[in-house]
Amino acid sequence: MKKFNSIILVTYDQHRRDYPYTSYSVASILATLKHYDISASHYSFDINKFAKTAEGNTPFEFIEETDSIINYLKKFDCIALGITRWSEPFAYMLIKRLEDYKGKIVVGGYEITSMDKRNDLSIYNIRIDHYIKGYAEKALVKLMKGEYEEDARWIDEELDIDYLFSPYDKGILNTTSRKIYWETKRGCEFGCGFCEWGNAMIGRLELKKEFIKRDIEIFSKSNIEEINILDATFNVGNEYICILDDLLKKTTAKITFQARFETLKPKFLHFCSMHKDRLHLEFGLQTIHKNEMMVIGRINNINKIQESLRQLNQLNIDYEVSIIYAIPGQTISSFIDTIEFLRREGCQNIKAYPLQVPRNSELERKKIEYKLTFNEDKFHVASVDSSSSFTKEERFEMDCIAFSLAHEERIDIIPMIELQKLEGSDYEFTDKIFKHNAASLDKVLSEAFLRYHTYANLVKKKEVATTVNIHHAFKGITDGFSVSPLGLKSFMDWGNTKQLTDVSYRIIIGKSGYIYVFRNFQKYQKHLVGSAG
Repeated sequence: MKKFNSIILVTYDQHRRDYPYTSYSVASILATLKHYDISASHYSFDINKFAKTAEGNTPFEFIEETDSIINYLKKFDCIALGITRWSEPFAYMLIKRLEDYKGKIVVGGYEITSMDKRNDLSIYNIRIDHYIKGYAEKALVKLMKGEYEEDARWIDEELDIDYLFSPYDKGILNTTSRKIYWETKRGCEFGCGFCEWGNAMIGRLELKKEFIKRDIEIFSKSNIEEINILDATFNVGNEYICILDDLLKKTTAKITFQARFETLKPKFLHFCSMHKDRLHLEFGLQTIHKNEMMVIGRINNINKIQESLRQLNQLNIDYEVSIIYAIPGQTISSFIDTIEFLRREGCQNIKAYPLQVPRNSELERKKIEYKLTFNEDKFHVASVDSSSSFTKEERFEMDCIAFSLAHEERIDIIPMIELQKLEGSDYEFTDKIFKHNAASLDKVLSEAFLRYHTYANLVKKKEVATTVNIHHAFKGITDGFSVSPLGLKSFMDWGNTKQLTDVSYRIIIGKSGYIYVFRNFQKYQKHLVGSAG
């Protein structure tokens, strides 16, 4: 194959405030191409411009911006497009508009890495010359140097330390922004089934020490406020404490990184406690239930995690934990169980995300068995919408609970002995509890409904009243709620007493003292007054 003189990378990005405009992954590729004296450029589409409208349509601006860039792209010998969940439809539409382009069209990214080699896109009349599986740095250098055969449609190179360079050292990224991304290692060794790159099983490689040291020297001469380390798991390997120590000594930045409970060591915890004002750790728990762990391919050592949480809290280390919902086998109650586990262990910062199913993963192969359906968000990213264990409506309740995690108040005023024990989840309000504590409960329960329906209104659910009506109505009808358990009371538009839905609402209080509001989707008429939800 002949050599090529110039290449342009085309990506679809969500640009974050305070961070560099060019994404770190693109900057890394550009740094490698620059090291090998290959002329390279980059064009980034702002994916926010292509977000679906309230009616579910893609804005016309997408077509306008795509058409305006075609002639510019044709100036390059090679066009390489990043294919992600959110960019896939737009990238392929762009390729179709390049029918008379004389150069090479290359695609890469996880959606290509996970693709079966027998199923390239030529069957859809989409012209693509080369598909790159895995990380693209080495493959693009060799491609531009003409080192592949003309018919080498699929290119798959292993991680190679000689093709990984710092975008800061190479001048691709600068340090003039308030916050930056950085990496000290590439890849992941754990292979969790729900994770795209973990599912790809590419392995892990630590970057060269001299590159890391030079980067830290560059950072030391800047006013960066936060360094977000992108390593899939920072606290693995042999050098992470030394790297962190050097970074803390030579900069004043706050440092955020992803850690794993099972690999936390006493020495590292002690180190973090000595610098807790500048460190923020991010952990992934996903779920506490064994059946759900098996589904997503992430087996947790719950005893180890409990011990790690206690140590983190005792040392007052700043951290957060992410969990996943909409897992096949999960229910609203089991989702709350996972949240409650973390809250009872003292975790104050919980983030919940819906399950996305990687292409060609074990999860995807079992989608019929699990009876999975999917729904796309405004960025065209699909997540599980229903399964054999929960309906679409119940998935929406999980969305509402996830939304409220950052805003909920804790109830400390009710003696636990007064609470009615529930099977599966924790405690539920009854007539007696509310009647005896109405004055003190009124505000916090009103706020709980307010949060729940604020989220519902955001996605334009028509069955709810306005948040203002909910807030003021709830405060004025405490006597009405004592007629039957709150968990069985149908929600109504109290302004005109018109019933908007026949589902009832349950209000659960966990052993942690936090409350959860959700619908149980059974006909209100089927309930007996005084029965348990």
